[in-house]
Amino acid sequence: KVVEDYYLSQQREESVSFDQLWQTFDRYYRREGFLDQAQKQAREEQAETMIKNLIERAKRDVPKAIERRFRVKTPEATLIGRIDAIFTDGEKVIIVDYKTGRVSDQAEADQRAKQSRQLLLYNFALQQAGEEVTELQLRFLEPVVTGRVIPKPKDLERAARLISKTAQGIKE
Repeated sequence: KVVEDYYLSQQREESVSFDQLWQTFDRYYRREGFLDQAQKQAREEQAETMIKNLIERAKRDVPKAIERRFRVKTPEATLIGRIDAIFTDGEKVIIVDYKTGRVSDQAEADQRAKQSRQLLLYNFALQQAGEEVTELQLRFLEPVVTGRVIPKPKDLERAARLISKTAQGIKE
């Protein structure tokens, strides 16, 4: 929600401060489930770092779309969802999924992007809408690292198989 609020403000050409984003975080933050006060405090410090990282990174690029909804019908099911962000840079169309989980290094981030079912399905949805996607990214907010993968034609077949298999599992 913090990422969405930040970019929507940017698109409206409104400035948004750290304090405003922290208020958004605070409004949606669940304060239960922590083992102790120290764990809760560590999570809040991590959130503070992630918001600061988001602001710093977002100064460099503004998305074409935020929380873009999609609906794709296949013979087996209808796929409905939202893509965190879509960036364009001339000829490029880049799908971005933001992550708050941690990765240890660039190689792990790239591997997670390569294995991401979310990115696979987002690519499928945009391709079905006639948009040629050139890159898929998982953007980790802490540490600040971006996993990247270039979509391949066979990914559309993989996504269709995943949708079909999931739909069959639900019907059974």
